[in-house]
Amino acid sequence: MKMIQDRYKGFAIVLAYAIVPLSGIAVDLYSPSLPAMASDLHVSVLKMQASVSIYLIFYGISQLFVGVLLDSFGRFRLSLISLLIFSLSSFAIAVFPNIHLIYFFRAIQGISIGFVLVAKRAFFVDVFEGSKLKHALSLLTIIWSIGPITAPFIGGYLQTSFGWKYNFYFLGGASMVGFLLDWIFSGETLQTPARFHLKGIIGNYTKMLGTFDFILAILLSGFAYSVAMIFTLTSPFLIEHTFHYNSVTVGYSLLIIGLGWLSGNLLGKALIKTDFTKTVFIANIVQFVMVALMMVFFRFAPNLYTLIGFTFFIVMMSAFIFNNSFTYSLSRFPKAAGVAGGLVGGVTYILLSGITYLLLLFIPVKELMSLAWYDIILISGISIVFLSFLRYKRRQVALQRASCSC
Repeated sequence: MKMIQDRYKGFAIVLAYAIVPLSGIAVDLYSPSLPAMASDLHVSVLKMQASVSIYLIFYGISQLFVGVLLDSFGRFRLSLISLLIFSLSSFAIAVFPNIHLIYFFRAIQGISIGFVLVAKRAFFVDVFEGSKLKHALSLLTIIWSIGPITAPFIGGYLQTSFGWKYNFYFLGGASMVGFLLDWIFSGETLQTPARFHLKGIIGNYTKMLGTFDFILAILLSGFAYSVAMIFTLTSPFLIEHTFHYNSVTVGYSLLIIGLGWLSGNLLGKALIKTDFTKTVFIANIVQFVMVALMMVFFRFAPNLYTLIGFTFFIVMMSAFIFNNSFTYSLSRFPKAAGVAGGLVGGVTYILLSGITYLLLLFIPVKELMSLAWYDIILISGISIVFLSFLRYKRRQVALQRASCSC
């Protein structure tokens, strides 16, 4: 097995950071093209949005079992093969423009990128430890934010200049470059593979799923990420059909919201040593204030600027909450990084796909106020989960003090 070489280690770390955003780019790159794709393929808005949900749910499901395989059989080979499959399936979507085939290849993409992402998360756990690991994982969420910033901007121009198929040609080409560089410069980082023992694996999952703060942190991540995703899925239709702008404007709008997501992640990293239970509470309050103001402006002054302005701060606070909760859950079980990383990512993305699809199913995208109701529901979900987390942590502290006094 090809082990990672010390002389290439620095470049391999940079490369891992560069590959991670592919998971988000796979959604954000073609989001400005959703209306055009629905029209070109003669399908409904909901059916076109379902291509995103299918990708996310298979992306999430794959991560549930990927960690076990990576801890037992290594990170490098499985990640490399999966990156190649992801690239080829991207080209296939462009070559075979049929909604059912798109669904199939999006499912393949979700599974393959699940292998890649969990492997890269475990890569960082292998090469870093202690406070360096915490900072590396926090930086990982920041680097991942590059996708939502750049991808819609690029996708909007590709849609306007060449058509939606070129989004997938671009995605296939970028992932193929990542595959070749990873093959040449990276290598295996797992020093001691875990024995593939089913009983032990089930024990690990049982232990993690029975850790209440771990589960609540994942739920918090799912709701926080859904705030950004619901805007990604609905904004192309709102901006094009309500305000009558083109896909380039959609790309610029998503670029601004992506900067909001990046800002929230940077804020999370800057305050990484602060008690996040206090800062998350403040962030959630800011969200409620912003969505209340947004509803007032939607009623009396509906325009693109109010839509983007208020959403920017709502998404920024969601990113801050996501950064804190995701980092917390990822670093909760460092001795089983692959399993933990897979479980964290898997449950988060299954929640994400389920929550967003149900919202779109029961509250169709017809007007601006639909987005406000999505935000109210999701932000309320964040509040409920966070208060449960806070209550649990306080109870744990009280129990520890009681045991010490005895």
